[in-house]
Amino acid sequence: MKKLVLLFLAGAYLLGSCKDSEQEEVAISWQVDHIEMYDKMTDKTSSVSAIEYDESGRLVRFGNDYYTYDDQGRLSNLKVYHAQDIYLDHDCFYDEKGRMTEVRWTNKESNMSSLFAVSRKDRKFFYEGNAIYPAVVEQPYYTRFLFPDALIPSEIESQRSEYVYQQGNVAQATYIVKGNSGSGPWSPGAPQEMTVTLKNTFVFDTHENVYRKLFGQLGYIPLLFTLPLGIDDSFLYSKNNVVKANNDKNAEMSLLYKYDNQQRVVEIEGGLSIVKIYYK
Repeated sequence: MKKLVLLFLAGAYLLGSCKDSEQEEVAISWQVDHIEMYDKMTDKTSSVSAIEYDESGRLVRFGNDYYTYDDQGRLSNLKVYHAQDIYLDHDCFYDEKGRMTEVRWTNKESNMSSLFAVSRKDRKFFYEGNAIYPAVVEQPYYTRFLFPDALIPSEIESQRSEYVYQQGNVAQATYIVKGNSGSGPWSPGAPQEMTVTLKNTFVFDTHENVYRKLFGQLGYIPLLFTLPLGIDDSFLYSKNNVVKANNDKNAEMSLLYKYDNQQRVVEIEGGLSIVKIYYK
């Protein structure tokens, strides 16, 4: 009897070892081969296939954007495509905990025309305690695409984003935008300084955050995703995917996700756009 028990335990150990070995071999790849973006309004589809990774599996090119890493494996330079032969270079800075503290535009002086506002990615990050995701992000211009119909100054000077977390997700985001009201036929008189505050709340699913999986090492989501879907970089900071967002101006947006049999997101539908993701 004792011999049978020992044989059973040995067999169970071997089965467990084989199972662990098989699990280690089956690694789920989140490396993107190409993406397709369908516009419902124009009934047109565009695609991005210029996507490259280095030997360590780090993203080094996505479309026309390029990424460079330092000896510690951290993003050190971000080259964002703007138009034609114009690229906006940014250097990245970190604190002693390895958290990104600043992305600084290095092409020109900090003051800029609104022409580059969409492409500029410079910003500063502020953390609470040992948190790995920021409580506050400051930007020298306005880049928030979520709820674009909300009242905003016509000439943007800066944006401050404040995040409140619950169970690993951003429960509330407050955007404080400062700028000047424009002058002209629709706004007579001299420009006046103004501040607009907007609060968003979110609903999440239980799946792994696709934006964090694809772009977490970059600290930002490329325009190819943010523009058609109407999202912003804050979607990186939660562990799960946002399925609904509401703001205090009574506006609402929804995002629909489709998953493959490995639980990877293969399609995101938001507003008038559908983004399809094809993996290597």
